[in-house]
Amino acid sequence: MNIQKILVPVDGSTASFEAFMWACELASRFQAQVHMVYMVDARKQVAGAGRVPIGIESGEAEARKEGVRVVEEFSKHAPPGITVEKIIAVGPPAEGIVRLASTMDVDLIVMGNRGLGAVRRLAFGSVSTYVLHHAECPVLVTREKQVRTGVIS
Repeated sequence: MNIQKILVPVDGSTASFEAFMWACELASRFQAQVHMVYMVDARKQVAGAGRVPIGIESGEAEARKEGVRVVEEFSKHAPPGITVEKIIAVGPPAEGIVRLASTMDVDLIVMGNRGLGAVRRLAFGSVSTYVLHHAECPVLVTREKQVRTGVIS
C-alpha cells in the first residue's frame, strides 16, 4: 500500500477535526501529504433569523472567510513535519470532494461522519455516504469522539 496524498474535507465540526487528526496520523506513518479542503456551497448561504436567502456573491464571500478560518485553525494542530495544503473550493460538497479527489489523484480520502441517523440522512443526504459510493480511491470515514480539547467551535 502506497499512500502519498490524503484528502481530508473539513467543515469546522468536531467530526471533521477528528478526521483531520486521523489524516495527520496516517500522513506521518506513510510520509504522505495532507490536502485539507473546505467546500463552499454558496447555494446554501442564508442570513437572519427568518432564513432569508442572501446574494450568492456575499454568501460565498462569507463562506470563504469561514473556510479560511477553519483550515487555518485546524492546520495549527498538525504535528511537526506534516505538510498540509489548505484548499478552499466552491461547489456542492459531496460532488466537489469526489471531483477534487479524482483531479488531484489522491490515494485516500479521510472524512468525518456526524452520525445524522437514518431519518435525517434520508431527508438531508449524507456527504460521507455519497463520497463512499462515488470516489475512485479508498475512503476512511471516522467517527466523532465525545470530547477532544483544542477543537474550534
